[in-house]
Amino acid sequence: MNLRAHAAAKTAAQTAATTAALAAALLGASAAAVPVPATAASSKATAVRQVDPAKCEKNIDKNHTYQAHGYTFRTDGQGRPEHADAFNMKVTKAGRGSCATKVGQMGGSGYDGVHLITNSLNGDDKRYNLVPQNHALNTGSYNHQVEGGTRRCITNGGQIPAT
Repeated sequence: MNLRAHAAAKTAAQTAATTAALAAALLGASAAAVPVPATAASSKATAVRQVDPAKCEKNIDKNHTYQAHGYTFRTDGQGRPEHADAFNMKVTKAGRGSCATKVGQMGGSGYDGVHLITNSLNGDDKRYNLVPQNHALNTGSYNHQVEGGTRRCITNGGQIPAT
């Protein structure tokens, strides 16, 4: 059974969760390297919350926890983004910010700055939410299947279970 037929046989929530896990397994990368959409407990919109500032530099505060819109982001001992948690995600209008472009350039030729929590799910254009990723991966099936599946799930009232 191909991925499309398999996805059609599942609910929207199962599809998004299965696709995210499949993408991570196929890519053989950690959550820090692949911006798999973060977990969500509910699709209900939450009140706008504090957005911590961060300079758009290669390394930011080491071993630090940042907050934005109720989402939590952590950096490693070198000040690189390594983890993101999101609950009550909501679909928002997405745009590309200047920090995303700069982070892509940090990766070198052929890289994009990508969001750990995609900007279309209210993930900010802040360094703690951005990592360099190969352009082909960012614009290929990952984007359409994982991020698109997550957006469709939430838009249709589904939930992505916390792990």
